Amino acid sequence: MIFGTLGKNNVVFQVDEKTIRTFTGFSRKVAGRWGSHDRYLQKPLTQWLGPGLDEISFQMRFDAQYGVNPRKEIDNLTMMASGGKAYQLVLGGKPFGASGMWVITSLDAGLSQIDNKGAVLVATANISLQEYVVKP
Repeated sequence: MIFGTLGKNNVVFQVDEKTIRTFTGFSRKVAGRWGSHDRYLQKPLTQWLGPGLDEISFQMRFDAQYGVNPRKEIDNLTMMASGGKAYQLVLGGKPFGASGMWVITSLDAGLSQIDNKGAVLVATANISLQEYVVKP
């Protein structure tokens, strides 16, 4: 069963009898933007500037025994991270976040298991996203 996507069909989060492609450690960071104005011989004044951009991080594990090709998964994420595009994050059939659009700000990928022929059996990825806002 497909329960979410990052991009239309770039990364499909699913769990069924043939394929497991999901994430763990999903974390969302929400912060405001604050400014300070220096004053002579006094403490600075703090001013609310508005909401900041949300950030999301999660981990993925790609295992060949669960119906995925770990190398292709990492190559796809690498292309997405270096492509300079925003992607819609959908979970449970609904866009996630206020804008629903996210950019990959970092990808930390590792090849955990490789067989004696060089085929990647298990790979991991730590993915960081930042909210993408075009219009107010």
